[in-house]
Amino acid sequence: TISEIRRKYGVDVQVGEKNAEVVSNYRETFINSMGHLSKNLYSSATHFVMEIIQNGDDNRYENGIVPAMCFEMDVNLRQITVRCNEIGFSEKDMISICHVGRSTKAGQAGYIGQKGIGWKSVFAVSDAPQIHSGNFHVQFDSETFVIPRLLPAESSPAFSNEWRTSFVIPLKANQDIKSMCRELVEDISPQLLLFLKKLRRLDVVIKNDGRIDLIRSMTVSPGHVTSLKFSDGGEWHESSLFVWKSTIANPEIKRGDVVVEETMVEIAFVLDEPSKNRYAYAFLPIRSYGLKCIVQADFLLTSARDNVSKYEAWNDFLRERLVSAYCEVFEYMRNELGETLIAEVPQSKSLLHRSLFYATLPLEDETLEYMKPFARDVMQRMCNMSVILDKQGVWRQPDSVVTMLHVSAMDISEFKSFVSHEEMTSYGLYFMDDDFAVRSGMSESGLRALGVHFFDAELLLDIADRKIEKGDLTPFWCEKMLLNFYKCYESISNRTMREKVRKRLQNIPLLPVLLDGCLEYVSCLKYKVCSLPLAGSHELSSVPYILREQQLVLL
Repeated sequence: TISEIRRKYGVDVQVGEKNAEVVSNYRETFINSMGHLSKNLYSSATHFVMEIIQNGDDNRYENGIVPAMCFEMDVNLRQITVRCNEIGFSEKDMISICHVGRSTKAGQAGYIGQKGIGWKSVFAVSDAPQIHSGNFHVQFDSETFVIPRLLPAESSPAFSNEWRTSFVIPLKANQDIKSMCRELVEDISPQLLLFLKKLRRLDVVIKNDGRIDLIRSMTVSPGHVTSLKFSDGGEWHESSLFVWKSTIANPEIKRGDVVVEETMVEIAFVLDEPSKNRYAYAFLPIRSYGLKCIVQADFLLTSARDNVSKYEAWNDFLRERLVSAYCEVFEYMRNELGETLIAEVPQSKSLLHRSLFYATLPLEDETLEYMKPFARDVMQRMCNMSVILDKQGVWRQPDSVVTMLHVSAMDISEFKSFVSHEEMTSYGLYFMDDDFAVRSGMSESGLRALGVHFFDAELLLDIADRKIEKGDLTPFWCEKMLLNFYKCYESISNRTMREKVRKRLQNIPLLPVLLDGCLEYVSCLKYKVCSLPLAGSHELSSVPYILREQQLVLL
């Protein structure tokens, strides 16, 4: 196989004088292109680690084996050795790695490694990487990139039943081994294992002067509550995530040019720290888009694999299904989960299950680039769902709920003195449950984005509109209403908002007057009025009144 590959590139064969120059020029052009590709395609020198991990997840493993990889960094040898307990390379695998764009995974859903260029990223850090797997012992070089050279079998790292494939990566002279060790330790985190299909264990070993400075191990136990465990050679630590999976059978959109029979989108919530920004995944981390939940799908990526490819109908389709999956999570937690999640998570990490959901609401203003429509569509869907708990323990749509967060007890009491619970209910408005408001972990911006009403000047005007529609005004109610409105109005710091609210008030008939002995309610816009309130007065006369030259009497 290796000899055939070399001959296809015009090596070890007689091509004749006429063809020799053509072959040489072709090879030079190809090699220059590969050099440019390996140096400039990836933004991080350690990106090859992700490529090797992905290869490991694509590998074949014997039954009963826990698929695993080990990254061993030797500071003195300036060398990285990657081991895997897979079955070993096949001829197809070797042929694929010696080409560009001829991956054995091309056209298959569920793989990042489909462009046939992933392995070449190793040339960013090494001039002479080696592969030892099964009967294959080869070395590549940065002058030819894809033309393998046979190595003697005895050059292979110590073979064991556990590690059957090894990548030996001697670092270039300009690579800082200690800096690379730090980067690799940071990059190889437990969350790499989250959405891989096969790999369940990753180990990192750092050797220095013959001693072992670090042994880090990490494992994953998939499930609704997924457990990630890691150790730096001592005590094991655990991180828990709630993972929601949504399977899509026979999607109507092709994945590029390929018809896919089934795919899956996933949403994950980190129970330990639900409010941090998280990466989006295509089986391995892509980048952060400002979301506080983890989204995973079989996205088509850019060549550098650091972004979801735009203008792909397949990606747009997956993004839409992620919106549905996010909303499904809430329905599940509200209707079926109960205390199950808390029971499954260790007591020290228990968290009100709905908190992790509300703390991760995707706000469009905080979301970046390709995922902005995801945030917008999620919030639009949530606005029409019963997602807020009221004081009676009933789930309501956000626009029918009023929150009294950050409102003083005195102001709440004053408000309730002229707007009763029964009156609010008759207007289709309900007070949010105080405990829910605090424990849900939802931000004020999240509540506003959903359309929840806050106790402010606009809410009072909304209530006034509803009361006028019912024909239920009284002079006493108008007095209380306007006094409370004035307090809220004075607290508005935004000039544009103050003007908007002021103009709206001018159109609402809230001034009680006697016209020819009959009680009527008129708007501020229709009559010239004084400012509210009169200095030192908090009685009925503090309501704006019509100037005396209008010859009308204030009740």
